[in-house]
Amino acid sequence: MKTSSRRKNCGWKRFSLWFAFANHSEYLKTLYQDPYLQMFLKDICLRRSCYDCPAKGLQRVSDVTIADFWGIQQEYPELDDDKGTSFVIVHNPKVMPLFSDVCMVKEIELNDGLRHNPAMIKSCTKPKSRDTFFNDLQTLSFDKMIKKYAVTPWYVRGYRFVRRCGGKVLRVVGLKK
Repeated sequence: MKTSSRRKNCGWKRFSLWFAFANHSEYLKTLYQDPYLQMFLKDICLRRSCYDCPAKGLQRVSDVTIADFWGIQQEYPELDDDKGTSFVIVHNPKVMPLFSDVCMVKEIELNDGLRHNPAMIKSCTKPKSRDTFFNDLQTLSFDKMIKKYAVTPWYVRGYRFVRRCGGKVLRVVGLKK
């Protein structure tokens, strides 16, 4: 079975979850359609260690740290191709030529990359409902789990819809790129 949790068929900003099974069937759902992605991004179904990760911070034992460059559209819009941009911190200068040879590299200020990437430095906050989620997982049906933990409230869906439509209107009238 092949999987991809950030498949980019619809672009990086609308990533999706994809499974390809041995019988040649596929499962492909966007963030707004897949309950697992919704719960994952709410930090509800993470391992306990994710809430107190010892690998967070800038002092790392690795040669490089690679992450999604969240906020690329605000910091460096010319690099935003909606296919995803990596934020790479090189801790060992000896590996820099490896990146220069295989990737387009743009050196940036560290704070520009960290501004929209707080997960690079600190662990996510454990949601109040996290323990209840794992208790419910033992007793509730899958459908009830989805209704309780994955369904986005109507007002959040409405807000996203207005933002998306507003952005399109602003682009059409030339007030936004």
